[in-house]
Amino acid sequence: MTQPKQLSTEAFNALTAEFIHIANAQAKAVDSFAISEGAFLHAAARYSAFVTAVDEPTGADMLAKKEEMVARISARFREYLNIHYVEYAKNFDTYMAKMPGEKDKG
Repeated sequence: MTQPKQLSTEAFNALTAEFIHIANAQAKAVDSFAISEGAFLHAAARYSAFVTAVDEPTGADMLAKKEEMVARISARFREYLNIHYVEYAKNFDTYMAKMPGEKDKG
């Protein structure tokens, strides 16, 4: 795997915020955070497969590394989700007070 380009924390957070803004706009368009989340996760999975493919010379090589790559990507997602889940739980009242109208139940 090629060495990924490094971004400053500020640039990485700005890129993250851009993706969240897109997801929120799509949630508003379809009137559902759950549907937007599903599409966002699907897109992230597809893009992760593409990023893995970029570094492999053949599909066979890519398939040979499937379990390793799925485990690595899943572990990173789990790490991020655990951090943000706890943050949202701790700041629940503050974060949810910013929500317009009823919370989407999915």
